[in-house]
Amino acid sequence: MSDNIKYGDLFLRRFWRLFFVRACLVSLFFSFAILAESQNVTPSAAEPLEREVRLVRGFDGQSDSLIQIIEREAGIEVSYSNKVHVSSRLRLEAGSATVGHFLDLIFGRFPTEIVVRGERVIVAPRAVRQCYVSGFCRDALTGETLIGANVYDTLLMVGAATNDYGFFSFVVPEGRTAIRASFVGYGTENQTITLVGDTLIAIRLRPALQIDTVDIRATVADLSRTSTGTVEMPMEQVRSLPTLLGESDVIKALQQTPGVQSGEEGFGGMSVRGGTSDQNIVLLDDVPLYSPNHMMGLYSVFNSEGVNSATLVKSGFPARYGGRMSSVLDVKMKEGNNEQYSGYVNVGLLASNAMFEGPVVKDKASFTVSARRTYFDLFSEQFQRGNDNRYAFYFYDVSAKLNCHLSPRDRLYVSFFSASDRLRYGYNYRNIKLDYGNDERTIGVNDQHIVRWGNLIGAARWNHVFGQSLFVNCTASASRYRFRNEAVNYSAQADTVVFEHRYYSGVDDLGLRADFTWYTPFVPGTLRFGANLTYHSFSPGISLYSGGLADNETTDPLNPDATPTLSASTSGRFYRLEYHGYIEDEARLGPVSLNAGVHFSVLNRDTERPFVRVEPRLLLGIETTKWLKFTLSYAEMTQFLQQVRMLQTATPADIWMPIAEELPVPRSWQVSTEVAVRLGRHFVLSTELYHKEYPHLQTLRDEQRTLNMLMGEWSHLFCSGNGEANGAEFFLHKKSGRISGWISYSLSESTSHFHEINGGRPFASDNDRRHSASIYGSYKLGKSADLSASWQYNSGAPLTLSDSRFAVTGDGQTMQQVAVPARRNAYRMPASHSLSLGVNINRTKGKTQRTLGFGIYNVYANKNPMFVYWRPDQTPGGRTSYTLKQFSLIAWPW
Repeated sequence: MSDNIKYGDLFLRRFWRLFFVRACLVSLFFSFAILAESQNVTPSAAEPLEREVRLVRGFDGQSDSLIQIIEREAGIEVSYSNKVHVSSRLRLEAGSATVGHFLDLIFGRFPTEIVVRGERVIVAPRAVRQCYVSGFCRDALTGETLIGANVYDTLLMVGAATNDYGFFSFVVPEGRTAIRASFVGYGTENQTITLVGDTLIAIRLRPALQIDTVDIRATVADLSRTSTGTVEMPMEQVRSLPTLLGESDVIKALQQTPGVQSGEEGFGGMSVRGGTSDQNIVLLDDVPLYSPNHMMGLYSVFNSEGVNSATLVKSGFPARYGGRMSSVLDVKMKEGNNEQYSGYVNVGLLASNAMFEGPVVKDKASFTVSARRTYFDLFSEQFQRGNDNRYAFYFYDVSAKLNCHLSPRDRLYVSFFSASDRLRYGYNYRNIKLDYGNDERTIGVNDQHIVRWGNLIGAARWNHVFGQSLFVNCTASASRYRFRNEAVNYSAQADTVVFEHRYYSGVDDLGLRADFTWYTPFVPGTLRFGANLTYHSFSPGISLYSGGLADNETTDPLNPDATPTLSASTSGRFYRLEYHGYIEDEARLGPVSLNAGVHFSVLNRDTERPFVRVEPRLLLGIETTKWLKFTLSYAEMTQFLQQVRMLQTATPADIWMPIAEELPVPRSWQVSTEVAVRLGRHFVLSTELYHKEYPHLQTLRDEQRTLNMLMGEWSHLFCSGNGEANGAEFFLHKKSGRISGWISYSLSESTSHFHEINGGRPFASDNDRRHSASIYGSYKLGKSADLSASWQYNSGAPLTLSDSRFAVTGDGQTMQQVAVPARRNAYRMPASHSLSLGVNINRTKGKTQRTLGFGIYNVYANKNPMFVYWRPDQTPGGRTSYTLKQFSLIAWPW
């Protein structure tokens, strides 16, 4: 029984009744009548709210059942609406209390008034002030923002998920309220507060111990957070994936989910549902990143130890995203530990990385710095000493962030990111004999080539909370992407430059954006709106040439008639200004969730008036039960820039260009539907069907004319066409527990149709893969070790392959073999598949934790194709035959 029941009052009342009976011996009959009247009150004689209800055996059940007991025992009828009552579980000890007391236990949380009409008790809602409960949810140990944590009122079951900066806000009636916060991998936090007005609170969750010597406690799968076409990748699973040469990778993990593929043998970036890599926008703390890969796609530029969250959106795009046609990868970096200093060091076979974080001023400001570098170049240079041909390669990336708590409502972030790849190779030509008539000269010439590419980003962000429900995030950013190819030819004897060529390509951006989030009081939901502008400066190709002479020479020994020259050529720069705006409403009404909005894309063009496009977005989810959810989505997207391939496969030399303004602007629209089923407590199986169309795609008429873009006009080199993609995806996922992982499979088709290519016939898109499957599993061996395994299969990529040649003859001799142009993507590479295994062994000593990781990539050494080529062979008769050969990155001798 509740402590509120006054057992003392009951005892005193009964004591005085007995005393009164004994004191009235003179009128014995009258006293017995009084006693009978007091002990045998009929239900209709006392006020309904004062009648007593006895719980002989106590009560443990739903409050709805308690109301039925009250009605039966007190002989009354209780009427109420769902606005003043949500069934909850009550546990009461044996005893008795009045009807009014029990009704207060059941309805006391809600603002109500009770009206008695005879034997009927009506519980009606009472108008009270609505209050905002808002605040931030963070990690209790580090102060790190928890993105997507659930905060809600346990009785009204209303609440909100935290945004990208840990902020939440929702409306409840004033009075006593019970708040609960939960997040995957963290313990649950409960707070009981009494609201007398709008209240700003702070919630800190502690990481939960998921591995126990006896039991495994894993978070129950939640379908309410399942959204069509969206993959939220837990960083714990990213770090546990089998790695290539010890480097865990966010994009590699995403490439094992349905609808996401890489190039052959892991190269070539990321393709989503048949789209090209430039159709994916990668956001690093809200700033677009142009090259998210190292080593041409073998690794991403994200150091997983510095990443807070990674979310990939393939369909059902919220209106706040725009600028690309295939997908959005939203990566948030860690903010830094504002409680204590901590660090991480990883030494791998390919690279080493480190992360360090801590408070600048405890609970006021913190920082985080992470860095990674390979050292393959250090070993290769030692092994190649004295060789005529030498090469060396390395990459690095550095990220840093400073965040300051200016006030409970204000926070300032300053971040920096740099990533770069560098390839150096050279050839040493010794003892080259030059004949100048009577003069014969021997010289030596060295060729040195240095190829570099990379990103540089700087950003400043300001968060502010207006009132209790309006959150704003303002960002100012500058970014740069560069590709550089430097070739220097110099005399080995005099060490003097003879010829030098430098080629530069890239894009510079200046950006401003403001994003508002308003937690509306009208319905349980969130209204988002905002705008951003980006000023692009494209450098599609700048070539610089210079020529010189060796010391004490008046003529070039390789060309006696030449004179010293210095020349330069450039295609100039192209400037574009993009505007984007959006308004988006996200609401939940019972089992129905809705995200509807409109995105506005504006391109300021040189030749015509600005181009404006309105892109509607809709995401509708119906959670019929806690075990089943249906989702339907529609979205339109627009893209104002593109990447032009220099070769058939993706390389860092690919040129970023604005779209050709003489042609229609490329866009896409996609419709998809998904069914998600919760299997047991921890598994979610989702099946998604999608149809996507690309009206007005732009591509080069002839890939061999790409270099002509560097000189003069280039728009006429492009043509316009259409694309289409269809597919079905299946994903079984378990995110937590001792055993975690997923099984994925996708069946898809992607085609393109250009009237000026392939004779006007449709052909398979460059990234069309009919079948793709992956299986990943991780098993935790207590607290000290974990095992992981990953298997992938991909159908072969389409291939344009000339299958015939004709000979050009002269004077009775064959002068040249010319390949006959083949149909676009008429052939396919062989399918690729591989199995990888990994094990991590953890050791803790004091405050230091050590992890020793082992990984085996491509365990059974399958010769997955990277590219194919024709190899010429001379026959005994003097004729040349060609054999199709396959190059594989890994090909073990057995």
